[in-house]
Amino acid sequence: MVRRLAREGNQVDVYDNLTKSGTSRNQDLLKDLPGVEICLADCLRVRMFPAADVIFHLAGDCSAPRSLVDPVRSFRLNAMMTCCVLEAARKQMTPVVYTSSVRAYPNEEGQRTIYGLGKLVGDLLATEYARTFGLPTISDRLGAMYGIYQHGTSESGWLAWFVTAMVQQLPLELHGGGTQKRDCLHCEDAAELLIAQAHYLMDTRDCSGETYNVGGGVDNFVALIDVLHYLRDKHGYSMEHVVTTASRHADVPGSPARNDYVEGAFGWKPTTRIWDGIDELVEAAQNAQT
Repeated sequence: MVRRLAREGNQVDVYDNLTKSGTSRNQDLLKDLPGVEICLADCLRVRMFPAADVIFHLAGDCSAPRSLVDPVRSFRLNAMMTCCVLEAARKQMTPVVYTSSVRAYPNEEGQRTIYGLGKLVGDLLATEYARTFGLPTISDRLGAMYGIYQHGTSESGWLAWFVTAMVQQLPLELHGGGTQKRDCLHCEDAAELLIAQAHYLMDTRDCSGETYNVGGGVDNFVALIDVLHYLRDKHGYSMEHVVTTASRHADVPGSPARNDYVEGAFGWKPTTRIWDGIDELVEAAQNAQT
C-alpha cells in the first residue's frame, strides 16, 4: 500500500509499533521513498491523526492461533484498536478504509476464534461510526493475503511461510492433512481495491458503512497440500521436513470469496494468479538466501 501510494505521488504517514516480524526490514524499503513519513506509534494510544484525505486502517494482530494463547491481547489489537482509530478519525471526519478478515464468519461449528470475533466487532464498529456519526467507512473481509513483503510465520501469513520453509528446508507442520482450502489474494490486487474505495469515500462521503467480501475468488482457491505439491513439482523442493499434525481449533475448510458485490461496486477484479504469486514468493525467498 505504501509503495503504491508513494509511486502515485501521495504524501503517506505510516503509523507502526514495530511489533510484527519483518517490520524493520520493510521500513528500510520505505523510509527513503519520497513523501513517506514513518511514525513509531501505537494506534491504541493515538488520540488524533494529522489532517489527511483518508485513513487506511491495516493495523491489528492477524494470528488466529495467537488469539487462543492470549485472547485479551488479540481482542484489544483488533476490536479496541479499531474503535480507537475510528474515534481519532471522527475528530476530523477523515474517511476510513478498514481491512477485516474472512474469519469474521464462523466455521461449521459456529466458532470464529477470538481473532475472528475481534475482526467482526471491527466491522460492526466501522458501520456504527458511519451510520451514527456520519463518518465515511468501508470494511473489507479479506481472504488469505500474501505477497513478498509479508514475512509469514507458522502463526500468520501461511503462504509466505510455506514458501520460506520449503526453500530453507525448515520444519513445517501441515495441520489436519492440508486438505483445507484458502482463497488467496495478492497484495497488489488488494491495494488496487483499497485505493479505489478511498477515492470513492473521498468523493461521495458515503456513510452507509458497507462491508465487502474480498478474495482471489474461485480461480485462486487452493488447498494447502496442493501448494506444497506445486513447490515440490514445479520448483523441486523436498517435502521430507513436512509433518502432518492434528487440525487446529476452529479451523475452517474454506470457501472462495463471492466478489460479485465488490466487483459491481468498484469495477474491481483480482488479476494475479495464485501460481504466479507463488513463483514470485519463491524468487524472493531464494534471493533472501544469497
